[in-house]
Amino acid sequence: PAETAALCAYMIHNTREQPDSFIRREIYNFLPVFLNYHGNKYPELRQLLKDDIVFQLQKGGDYLYKLMLAMRDLQFKPPIESMLPILYNNEKRALHGAVIAHLAGRGDEGLQALIKFTEAADEGARQSVSQALKYIVDIDAGGRKGLADRFLEHENPVIRLSATFYYFRHPRKAVDYERALGYLNSEITVAQQSLMLGQLKRNSPVIYQALVKDPGKVKAEKARAILEKAARKEKEAADEG
Repeated sequence: PAETAALCAYMIHNTREQPDSFIRREIYNFLPVFLNYHGNKYPELRQLLKDDIVFQLQKGGDYLYKLMLAMRDLQFKPPIESMLPILYNNEKRALHGAVIAHLAGRGDEGLQALIKFTEAADEGARQSVSQALKYIVDIDAGGRKGLADRFLEHENPVIRLSATFYYFRHPRKAVDYERALGYLNSEITVAQQSLMLGQLKRNSPVIYQALVKDPGKVKAEKARAILEKAARKEKEAADEG
């Protein structure tokens, strides 16, 4: 085992600048298992691997999947700031979802990083901002009341509409009727209209029923047609009863 540990340390040092090499990928497959099997026997090697994870994250997170598996196996939480170079790089958009999910599970420090990213991100990160807002709104609904308020009233319509969509993934009361109506009357797609109505029907029936009772307030033709159809069905059911 000592020779194996020494070889692994050597290979980590000598492949640091080649994250896509076969040898490095195999080291990341093997070393966390080796370290966990031997417990606390090789603390310097364990620290070397942790340092390498941070280094690779700061360089852009090539093979992020391998890095995150190693983080999981080592029960290692790298510094929040080490993951931000990936998040703020639009060329790394494919990796943003994994980073955002990780930050959402890192308590208040990770949450603040998501909030800051949402406020600072440019137009090219629209999808990533939407992913971050989902977690922010979910955390708000989970007990951090008021956390999502700034985004529900945000001056940027992309942020405001995305936050509103996720806001209604959770049960809401009649007081939010105007917010739901405002979303439906905004410049959103037909698919978004249908999804919102489905969410309201499932999660906020009091708001949905208010819309069904007065579909004329909805400007969008498709959404209004859905509500008018629901109103006719309810009337027919009432007449039959």
